[in-house]
Amino acid sequence: MLDQLPSPRLIKTHYPIELLPPDLLSICKVIFVCRNVKDVCVSYFHHEALMKHHDLKCDFLTYAKDIYKPGLVNHGGYFKMLESGWKRRNESNLLFIWYEELKSNQEEVISKIAKHLNIEL
Repeated sequence: MLDQLPSPRLIKTHYPIELLPPDLLSICKVIFVCRNVKDVCVSYFHHEALMKHHDLKCDFLTYAKDIYKPGLVNHGGYFKMLESGWKRRNESNLLFIWYEELKSNQEEVISKIAKHLNIEL
């Protein structure tokens, strides 16, 4: 189905690179955005608390220690996902950026993204 879409295509995912096509970094430009681990934990907690079918019945500290830290969340462990990008951060087709850096220095990060995608601003 994706093969039929016109280029360039955009795919957004929360999955680690290991779960994506094996040739991804040899044929595609990838922008890997990470966020502060504490902020992600708070976000996951509130997201799961809103999902009634998750039936989350614990406080934040219990969630952080017993569910989030060992990676028992819907999309798998945050630390494994983070590692999947971090260990590839020097590959030419991968741009690794932090959300916090994007928020604090938008102009510089947008320039990095444009350069990575070969787009002239």
